[in-house]
Amino acid sequence: MDEKSFFIDDLCVDEEKRGLSIGKKLLDDLEIYIGKRKVSLNVWFKNEAAIKFYEKIGFKVLKYVLEK
Repeated sequence: MDEKSFFIDDLCVDEEKRGLSIGKKLLDDLEIYIGKRKVSLNVWFKNEAAIKFYEKIGFKVLKYVLEK
């Protein structure tokens, strides 16, 4: 990562509060705060709800990491 990028280590919304646009609001506010910097994050491949959420708001898959 360089000074033109921002990495999100954890973004968590309580299960009871999901669907209330809290995650989107946090990411919208982050974009205002950091400007046009690239935002990256990791998502576990089995977390289908999170993947769907991030794709819906414009995130794209950058790479796959495999383990054995």
